[in-house]
Amino acid sequence: MKVLFVTTSYPVDHDDPRGNHVRVLAEAVSDAGEIVSLIAPGRRNAPSTSSLNGIPVDRFNYWPGGGSLTTNVAGILPALSSKPWLAIQIPPLVASMARQVMKRSTDMDVIHAHWLYPAGTASVLAGRRHGIPVVITVHGGDAAMASRNRVVGRAAVWTANRADKVLAVSDAIAEDLIRLGVEEDRVAVTPLGVPLAADVADVTGSPAEVLFVGSLIDRKGVDILLEVAADLPSESVKLTIVGDGPLEAEVRKVADANGAVEALGVRPPSEVASLMLKASALVLPSRSEGRPFVIMEAMAAGLPVIATDIPGSRELVQHETTGLLCEVNAASLRSSIMRLAEDESLRSRLGQAGRQKLIDSRLTAADAAERVRGHYRSLRV
Repeated sequence: MKVLFVTTSYPVDHDDPRGNHVRVLAEAVSDAGEIVSLIAPGRRNAPSTSSLNGIPVDRFNYWPGGGSLTTNVAGILPALSSKPWLAIQIPPLVASMARQVMKRSTDMDVIHAHWLYPAGTASVLAGRRHGIPVVITVHGGDAAMASRNRVVGRAAVWTANRADKVLAVSDAIAEDLIRLGVEEDRVAVTPLGVPLAADVADVTGSPAEVLFVGSLIDRKGVDILLEVAADLPSESVKLTIVGDGPLEAEVRKVADANGAVEALGVRPPSEVASLMLKASALVLPSRSEGRPFVIMEAMAAGLPVIATDIPGSRELVQHETTGLLCEVNAASLRSSIMRLAEDESLRSRLGQAGRQKLIDSRLTAADAAERVRGHYRSLRV
């Protein structure tokens, strides 16, 4: 079966973290036997045609000199939050993407878009024109924006109700979509998956190595983490922060003032995997999430997780069993970090249980590929 992935975020090379979760799924679907190709926006110094791990990638230009709307590691929505004037690039992005999908999809069996807009909108336009089934994976940020903004919400519902299947990566996202007005029979909860690490982290040792990986934005609770980080005791805890975004300057300021905190900026996926194997715990103090890919990566490595008790995260982290859930505030987060820092046996127990839950819940990349391939087959009957 020929499958065209359509996305606004995809790595240029092995060191690029942008859209890594889409790459993992595309490669798993390809490994399972489907013929996968991909369309994504162009980026400065990126070739228009390339191949990454056997997946052909075609990139298109939508803005003179290369659009900056889709170059942000955090994605389009955080880019717009920090630089609202980038919204001027949205119409040419949607129009260019729609033209490319229409041109490239004529011989495809399925179009699989990632995020409701612009990829989802461009894909349903092409699918309806060529009579090709369209699947849209909703990752979370798109559904959250649709819930907050009436105009975006109407566009999202219009797009979703013209797709053949809408795959929500979590139960909470599926509920949000249906509440917005997406037809219930189109929506299917279809989690992503991660490669199962061959090695597992050694979570013992002191000081405890606590790792944060993600966009440095308010939604990820980075401000809460920095409030905690300002006075972490270096003899008990070392906090490593990986990522970039609008709060990067604040992160580096705290790191400069406290020897217990290290700011690494963006790192390649391979280096993030190595950091996880050396860490004692992962922390993710987000205010909202879909189904966090980074939590699944940590679980695959046998790393205990500290996360805020919010939809999406709590679908993965079972309090006191596979990790610790805390309230969305600095005091609760600090208490959870210090508890794990001071208890090696608890770290080991939670990490082992988390890895086993990932396996039992079929949240590996191969499992995710089988789920989406099942949807493809159901639409081609």
